[in-house]
Amino acid sequence: MAIKICNIERGWPTVEQAKQLIDAEIRSAKVNKITCLKLIHGYGSSGKGGKIKEALPDFLDGKMRVSAIADNIRGEDFSIFDALTQTAPLNYPDLSGDKDLNHSNRGITLILMPKSVRLRD
Repeated sequence: MAIKICNIERGWPTVEQAKQLIDAEIRSAKVNKITCLKLIHGYGSSGKGGKIKEALPDFLDGKMRVSAIADNIRGEDFSIFDALTQTAPLNYPDLSGDKDLNHSNRGITLILMPKSVRLRD
């Protein structure tokens, strides 16, 4: 299945609202057997990352700890030079043709849904 794009910056949500939106998207992805979500969260107008972008790493790490998601790739790391990005297309083939690959897009994060194989320890 193709990557599902989730625009969580629409409507300028608070961090808590954004987390609720992400939770809903993760639940929907599981039900609909979607393997990858692309979160569009923006980078913030300050030039150093917005509050949602800052909150995502800890939030998504928590989702990984409870196996709600398999992993995540920050847009700035979504490059052929990143180890996770190199191995992820083996289980998520749609990633290799994504338009944001190698574009250092700090306003997105890819969420990889659980599959039978762990991507990293």
